Amino acid sequence: GELLVRYLGVPLVSTKLGQKDCKALFDLIMHRVKTWASNYLSFGGRLQLILATLASIQVFWCRTFILPVSMVKLCERMLRSFLWYGVGDAKRAGKVAWAKVCHPNEGGLGIKSMWTWNKAAILQLVNITVASSWSWRNVLKLRECLARNLVYSIRDGRATSLWWDPWINGEALITKNGARVPIDADILMHAKVSAVIVNRQWAWPLNSWVLREIDTLVQQKCIEQGPDVIHWLSKGKPFSCKAAWQVMRHILLKVAWADIVWFSNCIPKHSFCLWLTFHNAHRTTDKLRSYGVVEANQCMFGYGGLESIDHIFFGCKFTAEI
Repeated sequence: GELLVRYLGVPLVSTKLGQKDCKALFDLIMHRVKTWASNYLSFGGRLQLILATLASIQVFWCRTFILPVSMVKLCERMLRSFLWYGVGDAKRAGKVAWAKVCHPNEGGLGIKSMWTWNKAAILQLVNITVASSWSWRNVLKLRECLARNLVYSIRDGRATSLWWDPWINGEALITKNGARVPIDADILMHAKVSAVIVNRQWAWPLNSWVLREIDTLVQQKCIEQGPDVIHWLSKGKPFSCKAAWQVMRHILLKVAWADIVWFSNCIPKHSFCLWLTFHNAHRTTDKLRSYGVVEANQCMFGYGGLESIDHIFFGCKFTAEI
């Protein structure tokens, strides 16, 4: 059966989260889009609304569940439709691919990919201990990404699993060296790191060449006083969704024209127009002619020349006087 109540706006489900369970999220975003659809907003205005309002609606959901892929696609399709056409249900493609839009100063508009943001936000739940729930099993699917970016400060060693936690170079000893190592070391599988610390000194058994290699690695780690501490990316750096998002997304090189388009006190409408120009995304008649939409591609301002982005911005006498 289904529970008829919600908690903080999200569904209470005992099974796998489905698309219909997330309908409230979809309806909320669509309601906002329909509210603004009749206001004749510019591209820049719609972009600001997406960044300031629409993108934040799903934040709480993303920090609670790993959303179904189908729901992520529906929500992103709605955002894409609103950005390019001012409505939430347009079937046409945008002027620039959504994958390019979802980048910051690397050639995009700064809109975060909902799927990447969901994975980054859900990492905050790693301290939950309900190991049998569907939500927790989905969080565990991200543990490899999490482990690669954790830095352990070993102190008393009582809170860190010797074999299972990735406390040496982001990888668990049992994963790297196999199940034979605990047997060779004569140390229990559930032992803590404190089992190989004596008087704040490493005391690894040296019964095999693998154990000797491990001993060489751990000698580089200084044992400090106090309880063990786990850091994100580097020592002293706390976990944040933004930092996790930076790690999980596909980072591109910053484009040379980023500071020309986006700067403090820029006019969003003008910046968006210039951004489209750098992406060669304006639907000039030379492009429409190549699609078979129009036959002629003469400049519509009547000063001669073929209409193209280069002509409009640099060669047209009419636009030069504006």
